[in-house]
Amino acid sequence: CEGRSKGYASRFDGVLGSNANQEDVFSQFRELVESSAAGYNACILAYGQTGSGKSWSMLGSQQDVGIVARATQALFDALRAEESSSECTYQVNCSYLEIYGARLSDLKTGEDSLKIRESKKQVRKTAAREVYVSGLSSFRCASSQVVISLVARGNRHRATRSTRANDTSSRSHAVLQLVVESRKKQQSIGGENSDDENTTTREGAAASALVCRSKLFL
Repeated sequence: CEGRSKGYASRFDGVLGSNANQEDVFSQFRELVESSAAGYNACILAYGQTGSGKSWSMLGSQQDVGIVARATQALFDALRAEESSSECTYQVNCSYLEIYGARLSDLKTGEDSLKIRESKKQVRKTAAREVYVSGLSSFRCASSQVVISLVARGNRHRATRSTRANDTSSRSHAVLQLVVESRKKQQSIGGENSDDENTTTREGAAASALVCRSKLFL
């Protein structure tokens, strides 16, 4: 092929050497993760051939956790900092999906007949319709530890197969979705925050509705 004789130039934001550890890898993405707390959507995608270290980079081990654990911890830390200095409270909802060939499976519930749908509603006239997975479960997670526990249980159901490069190679794609929602802090007449989200002040001001703030895909 004539094109093979030509050189191809590539530009990267960062290149890590063989001695890089998990913290070195995550440092490349920390600002991206923290931007989710500020209201921006973000995605971290591991791409490469079998045996190149995708699962290790994303999951790591109990002794040396990978991007998923570090990213969720950084997200919750950033949300706590944001909450202390803003007029909003935040909650995180988590979904864990497996894509295996043409099959979509919910790694939390085991449902394996999920379908991709396109929303009929548009947020803005110029915006594309949202694509979502119909039937995918979502669970509120109060801490990064809850998310990691969900991921660990879901990974036991993932499709794996032995290859020459890896005895337990992942034969599927896994997508962890963290949806950050926010609501205005409820104010009492005295100006103090109410601890009960379901209470109503004497002025009749009910707790504000949750609004989707951002999405983080890992």
